[in-house]
Amino acid sequence: MPTTLAGHAFWEHEDPAERRTQRLHFLKNMSMLGGLLLAAADTEGRPSLRYRTEHFTKDRRRSIRRGIRAARRDARIAMKSAAVGRRLPG
Repeated sequence: MPTTLAGHAFWEHEDPAERRTQRLHFLKNMSMLGGLLLAAADTEGRPSLRYRTEHFTKDRRRSIRRGIRAARRDARIAMKSAAVGRRLPG
């Protein structure tokens, strides 16, 4: 990118033909950069890394919340069982 800006600075040329040529090379290089970015971001039909990360995080949080609820429920049951056990003779 920096070499494209420095090497094909079409805005600095006064001659229309030279300006046109430099602009053509500048735009060609920029389009190749765009193609490179698209190719680098292509996931071959799979969801993007951002999408997968967000959903992984969401799933982990949901799983943690379920685990917390289950642990609380089990603790309540254990406390009730202990209270009942203390009241029983024996």
